[in-house]
This record gives sequence, structure tokens and C-alpha cells, in this order.
Amino acid sequence: MNNNNKRNNRLTANTITITMRTTIIITAVNTTITTRNNTQSNKQNNKLNSNNNKKHNNKTNNINRGVCGGGLRVAPSF
Repeated sequence: MNNNNKRNNRLTANTITITMRTTIIITAVNTTITTRNNTQSNKQNNKLNSNNNKKHNNKTNNINRGVCGGGLRVAPSF
């Protein structure tokens, strides 16, 4: 093996190492960005869900109060 082949092999090995490291860094950055975006959309979804839950709970509470109120009104008439 002559000196040129040895140099080429070293260059190839170094290039592969650099490429692998770059890929890992890019993947980590993309994951971080995705997580941040998901967090923001999750906050919006949580707000929407909590608003919907409040509306639903209010309707349920009104129905429950109506039933209880009706029962209390009927009880004294006996």
C-alpha cells in the first residue's frame, strides 16, 4: 500500500466520522424544535379542552341543580 492510499483511507474515515456527528446534531436540533412546537400546540389544545370542559361542567351542574331543586320543591308538598 503506498502513501497515497493510506492518506485517502484516513480522509475517508475522518469524513465518515464528521458526517455521523453532524447527523446526530441535526437530529437533536429537529427534535428540540418539534418538542417546542408540540408544547405550544398542546397549550392551545389544553386551553380549548379546559374551556370545553368548563362549558360541559356548567351544563351538567345546571341539570343536576334542576333535578335536586325539583326534588326539594316536591318534598314539602307531601
